[in-house]
Amino acid sequence: MESDVLDWVELDKEADEYFSADNYDNEKYHDDAIAAISNLADLASYDRLILMGSRSERGNPGCYAYQTKRYVGPDNHYFGYFAVMGGGGLDDDVVGCLTPGRIAHEYGHTFGFGHIFETDCAIGDLPQSLIDRHFDNSCQNKGYWETYDTMSFDVNYPLYSTIWRSEAGWLEDDQVTVVSESGLYTLTQASLSSSGTKLLKIPIGQGLEGKQLYYYVEYRKKLGGFDEEEFIAKSQEYEVLVRHTDFNGGIENKDKITYGYETAEGIREAITPLDVGQDFVDTYRNLSFRVERLYEDQEMSVADIRVSLPALTILPSYVYRFSANDDQEQTVTLKNTSDDSWVVSSLTMKGRHPNAFAVSNENCIDQPIMPQDKCEINVSRVRDTASLGFLAISINDGEFLHAAELMGESLLIETEFDPNAPLEWQDYTSQYAKDINWEDAVAYCHDLSFNSHDDWRLPLIEELRAAFQQSSTPLYNITTQLWSISEPAGNLYNAYYIDGNEAWYNGDKLQKYNALCVRSQ
Repeated sequence: MESDVLDWVELDKEADEYFSADNYDNEKYHDDAIAAISNLADLASYDRLILMGSRSERGNPGCYAYQTKRYVGPDNHYFGYFAVMGGGGLDDDVVGCLTPGRIAHEYGHTFGFGHIFETDCAIGDLPQSLIDRHFDNSCQNKGYWETYDTMSFDVNYPLYSTIWRSEAGWLEDDQVTVVSESGLYTLTQASLSSSGTKLLKIPIGQGLEGKQLYYYVEYRKKLGGFDEEEFIAKSQEYEVLVRHTDFNGGIENKDKITYGYETAEGIREAITPLDVGQDFVDTYRNLSFRVERLYEDQEMSVADIRVSLPALTILPSYVYRFSANDDQEQTVTLKNTSDDSWVVSSLTMKGRHPNAFAVSNENCIDQPIMPQDKCEINVSRVRDTASLGFLAISINDGEFLHAAELMGESLLIETEFDPNAPLEWQDYTSQYAKDINWEDAVAYCHDLSFNSHDDWRLPLIEELRAAFQQSSTPLYNITTQLWSISEPAGNLYNAYYIDGNEAWYNGDKLQKYNALCVRSQ
């Protein structure tokens, strides 16, 4: 990949004129910097541009990138992919964004690479639902923690996973294998240049907007500059990494989820997530894979992976979204993709909101389904609030399971915020609900009978902020987190809350915060 390093330019303004505690004027910084740099080179000849800032105790823009092309500069001096790397602050040991890994991370975004998030699970306790991975299981999301991908733990040396390299066209077609049948597949070490398969893609089914969903398997060993140093630091010889597509969102395969294992005591093992002879079994997708053996082949390390594909495919999609009032029933089609007949034994709603959906017919129950035959199940939505669940399908009296993921967007019309509307608040000094999740907070206010009234509700985020954060005389001195009824657009998992008299965020509805109710007078 060809690149040029242009010279440093000094801007007329000091850093704190762009970046201060009260104001970050990054767009003006972009304009001034690009206008100055355009005197050094014809920026129209570049497809990607990384803007680097020197160290400054007076502030810096941070580290970020744009995943689509954009115009930058006061006179549109540049049009293309754009990343910004701040230079850090006062401390000599804080280099800000100017590390190889951090630069590679933001540069990766300009190719459309998303993040890698790590999920640690106890062995044998993978999530039942992959659109709601942290509900009712032992898994923990560790954020940007996956060591072997610069789109995650990017302070390390830069190296993209084979997922991103394949999506950018940096691997040959024959180096990526889409698993189409059960059997033994061979992987070569991913980070060294060589022939052979570098990435296994194991199909799970279609997701939203026709997005293909996959498990990804990659083999890494203590070979080459990056892996050698990292594996020595972790006292490991190799890793067989397991990731899958982020099931949420639209057609783009952006973020990826990687899996590690923990011991029964909850301590991260100092061995590989998928060791030789260790089965990776996804019960509710009815697939599994394991490392059969590792061996050397002409200076290249190789792993043989045994893959067992599901005997059932869910059509047309693995994920079903109920998004409008006239979209209250979906048809789930089961197709027998095995060589043997099987029988649907039971259909059970599970997940975060199992009572939000119902099976409208049971035509598939106890009916033999022959190879390549299909049967249809109708699933109805039966509640209007944002809902997450899945239909657990048991085959041959539990011989194997499969799941259809279900998402119901909120159909409730949120009360419009009126800053002049008179409100009555529950007394924060004497009575409010403590340490409850969002759903319980909504129910608590709905069921509350207080001060001779029973029309209480959970407040809007705007009402909470107006009463306790934006007023010069807050109604109460808030020392806790208080839930609001407001939800981020398109996000079924989170709701907004305030934290004391200053901060406000959106967080997972499973978190335990507090509820202070309000009523319109």
